[in-house]
Amino acid sequence: MKNSTLKKMAAYSAAALASASLANAQIVYHDVNPDVTFNPNDSLALDLDNNGTMDYYMMFLRFNGYQNDQLFIAPLNIGNMAIGEAGWAAWNWYGIALNAGDSINASANWVCPGGVDPRSRVFFASTYNGTEYGNFADGQDHYLGIKFQIGANIHYGWIRVNVNDDVSGMTLKDWAYRQTPNTGLKAGQTTVTQTDDQVLQNSKIYGSMGKIYVHLSQMIEGTITVYNNLGEKVMEETISQLSTILDASSLEKGIYNVIINTGNSQIMKKVIL
Repeated sequence: MKNSTLKKMAAYSAAALASASLANAQIVYHDVNPDVTFNPNDSLALDLDNNGTMDYYMMFLRFNGYQNDQLFIAPLNIGNMAIGEAGWAAWNWYGIALNAGDSINASANWVCPGGVDPRSRVFFASTYNGTEYGNFADGQDHYLGIKFQIGANIHYGWIRVNVNDDVSGMTLKDWAYRQTPNTGLKAGQTTVTQTDDQVLQNSKIYGSMGKIYVHLSQMIEGTITVYNNLGEKVMEETISQLSTILDASSLEKGIYNVIINTGNSQIMKKVIL
């Protein structure tokens, strides 16, 4: 693809974002209309929050001499990452193909930090000498969980794509992200229950003397889950009252992530024990 076409596609991305944005109860949703189809050596830069800074770029890269096709996304800024698993080199990963309803939050397996290696990328799928690799190549819609920075804050979101089952092409359909920093969402989620979201934003979560305290302003249904700094779940309890005290005396001293999940909304806060 010629450079002029690359610029045109990047410009289209920003234009599509500006014309198809919908903020609903703390979630900003972007419908790519019409869908963008990637053919060999097509690429597209994404400005997820329409602030003039490109956050990721997507590409269908073809090396004919090696029968090697690569469909991938790469971060353009420090702090931007995706949910994935190890690839074949220290600078690449395979994205995990999420289905609608899967959780995207701080406890996910985040990979491919921007600003570390210019070759860093997360593969939707690839081929090498006729063998297919990756998790997205089944001809079905799947979601890639992402987190990216707006200013100094981390925001969670998803990007929906459909990769041909023979890795011959890919279609970008839409994306969304939470306006509220450090707050998770579900793959495919475009709205939240406003009551749940307000209660979570007004919640008080802190650690002290081997205990974790969670105070809510209003009763909601959900769970409280605690993760260590390795992303391992160490505690979980169903919400049954406005104030919950978790006995964390058996946990090692350190920083933990506490996630409250109502099914419609999520929030994560760090506590020190």
